[in-house]
Amino acid sequence: MYTKIIILLWSCVGCGLEQIEYKFDPNITTCGDMADIIREDISTHYWEYEGDPARHGYYTDDGKLFVGVMCE
Repeated sequence: MYTKIIILLWSCVGCGLEQIEYKFDPNITTCGDMADIIREDISTHYWEYEGDPARHGYYTDDGKLFVGVMCE
């Protein structure tokens, strides 16, 4: 059973990945399901970010790219 989930965000070229830690909800059974819930809460999907189709993905309100998760 997981106890925490770490969200990875990327803010700029040359910057390291930012990590945000959340307590894992014991009512959620998989890491992927928990990641989906958090991703939908903190980010929005764009097919073209700032007019560039190569930059599609999930972005936070402050422009950070949602890269992935780690569950522990």
